[in-house]
Amino acid sequence: MKKNLYDTMKSSVEEEAKNVKEVKKIALADRFKIADEIFDTEEKKEVQAKVITDSFTCPEDDYKLINEIKIKYMKLGIGYNKSEIIRLGLIKLMELNEKELTQLGTKIKIVKKGRK
Repeated sequence: MKKNLYDTMKSSVEEEAKNVKEVKKIALADRFKIADEIFDTEEKKEVQAKVITDSFTCPEDDYKLINEIKIKYMKLGIGYNKSEIIRLGLIKLMELNEKELTQLGTKIKIVKKGRK
């Protein structure tokens, strides 16, 4: 029994020494990379698109429409801001064909840039 335990411990220590020698050969940065791969339990974060801040001019009636849409969403339990409401409108516009876009374009008032 002592012989088997001795042999088992000896082979275990030799294997550990061999692993330590191999680990020492790995650069420190690589060790962190390997550790991250082994212990990485966080989900990979989605890469978000670059956000651009811009301003625009719109008639007061259109601005009120944005707020009315916000209120409709709030009643549904969804809180969207003005930017998100406009982006939702862009998504719907992309679904229109050329004829529908042209017809819709006739309904908008052209506002001079920067005018109040």
